[in-house]
Amino acid sequence: MATRLSGSKKHHPLAACVAAALALASPFAVSAATWTVNTCDQGYSGSGTTGSLRYAATNAASGDTIDMTGLTCSTISLTTGAIVFAQSAITLNGPGMSNLTVTGKYNGTVEKDRIFTHNGTGTFAVNNLSVTEGYRYIASGNAQGGCIYSAGTASLSHVDVYFCGAYSKASGRGQGGGIYAKNAVNVKYSHVILNTAAAAPGHGGYGGGVYAGKNFLAKYSTISANTAGKNTGFGGGVVLYGSGSVIASTISGNTAKDNGGGIYAHNFFTSASNSLTIENSTVSGNSAGYYTGGVAVNAGKVYLDNSTIVLNTANRGRFGSYPFTYRAPGVATSDAYGPVAVTMQSTLIANNTYGSPPHIEYDLSVPKRASTTVTFNGANNLVRATFAAVPAGTIKLSCPLLGPLRNNGGLTQTHALFSHSPGIDQGNNSLNLTWDQRGSPYARASGSAADIGAYEVQQADVIFNNGFDGCPQLF
Repeated sequence: MATRLSGSKKHHPLAACVAAALALASPFAVSAATWTVNTCDQGYSGSGTTGSLRYAATNAASGDTIDMTGLTCSTISLTTGAIVFAQSAITLNGPGMSNLTVTGKYNGTVEKDRIFTHNGTGTFAVNNLSVTEGYRYIASGNAQGGCIYSAGTASLSHVDVYFCGAYSKASGRGQGGGIYAKNAVNVKYSHVILNTAAAAPGHGGYGGGVYAGKNFLAKYSTISANTAGKNTGFGGGVVLYGSGSVIASTISGNTAKDNGGGIYAHNFFTSASNSLTIENSTVSGNSAGYYTGGVAVNAGKVYLDNSTIVLNTANRGRFGSYPFTYRAPGVATSDAYGPVAVTMQSTLIANNTYGSPPHIEYDLSVPKRASTTVTFNGANNLVRATFAAVPAGTIKLSCPLLGPLRNNGGLTQTHALFSHSPGIDQGNNSLNLTWDQRGSPYARASGSAADIGAYEVQQADVIFNNGFDGCPQLF
């Protein structure tokens, strides 16, 4: 006789199993919440005012989103310290980087604290806003993240980070004047500008713009005019200790007191299998007080694709005061302790100089160290001044005939190729890129072949040779 379920207090055994399974699954069915910020009052320290950014940051759970897209005010000024996020992962959405700025400056006074502190080990995602005037000052120990700190990964999209500083007064380093993350830093469609990392004598500033404890990504972004070090400094634009990718971006005008004015990829601290990729990008006008104003790489794999690395400077250059000499102000595999494999495709490296006037050009170097092996492969490159064993067919000694760094279209600044440049139609498009650094509608290959470098002369362009100053003295 069948068991009757309807009208009975008895429960069918299968029904009991289903109920138990649903009860066990219910904790995982809770969806992430959205916290709406509806006031530009920062909120007070502690829980903050309901509806404020500080209140949302304090009460949100991991995986939640804080929504500021409805704000009509332009500024949130912090007067009671950084906004602290304890969640493992959190997303912060603003109404646009030109529409909302979170600042540490209030009535002319800048607090000695950063803007955002993320203590979780997951991803701190910040989108569509600006942060400025963060000031991380430590009397003793490492000062990390002038404006943004993450104990995990900092991921920024459409964000401006500017006028921020990380300063250590004694027995520590300034790390990440703009952004610091223990894991990775990702910046997309963003600007990291005019930030500083510095420390007391005997220590140093590391990563004037960005300090990435592991990996780094810049895409469609600008990292410019940042400074590492008052007394000692490395990586004016970026310091990274894992793998890095710079794609369709410009790193320009950054300064390091010692080495790596633009990028300092200190890979040998982690793994020789790490890589640095510079693709469809420009590294220009960076400077170093000692060696390598442009890109300094320590070990691993280096990929230079359809990029322009020019006009970087260093006070010292080709011959240093250490056993590992031959340091170029443009690109150097300096201080390398492990093997370095460099692949270069359609990349232009030129007009990088060292020393006092008249400046001497030297563009690409390898360390003079018996234990270090540096190999090169690739094709269709222009490297004006180097003694490195670059790939066969590399154009040497020729002046590239570049225009100034400026807005030639697209999201980031580039160097145009003037008429009769030896780089026109002499490159390749081994990556099958659709666009040059500027993006649509600037085709990557326009003509009989791709141009060498990040900029592609379009067939319909009318080229005006204004602003060209010639090339430096060789060697």
